[in-house]
Amino acid sequence: MKQSRKLFAFALLACACLGVRADVTAQWTSIAIDAARDARVSNAAAERGLALVNEAMRAAAGARDGNGNGNGSSAGHERSDAAAAVAAFAVLEALYPDQRDNLEARLAVTFSRIPETDAKAEGAAAGRRIASELLRAR
Repeated sequence: MKQSRKLFAFALLACACLGVRADVTAQWTSIAIDAARDARVSNAAAERGLALVNEAMRAAAGARDGNGNGNGSSAGHERSDAAAAVAAFAVLEALYPDQRDNLEARLAVTFSRIPETDAKAEGAAAGRRIASELLRAR
């Protein structure tokens, strides 16, 4: 119970600090908590994983590659949402490879809510790149 409260409090703080729309951030923070719980990792490992997921989402959503749309535009939201989701997915996939099928299904749900645009594709590519960079650096 203590671990759940601690992770939930950390997740709320992380969501408040990210420049991504709250629904994608909250969704993937929750997915990260579920993945750590399902993997039965230690509290410390769960916290490190959650921190890495949130760092990846923040960095990916803030990346300014592609068409340069700002966060205030529809394309900007599509790009940042896709970037954050793919970055979180890629980190979780690396941390918990046995959960890949479940993570792919959850990414598909997130992507079904984002219109098919160039901004979405650019965001997905940026998210994958950012996650790869973070994982290489750890």
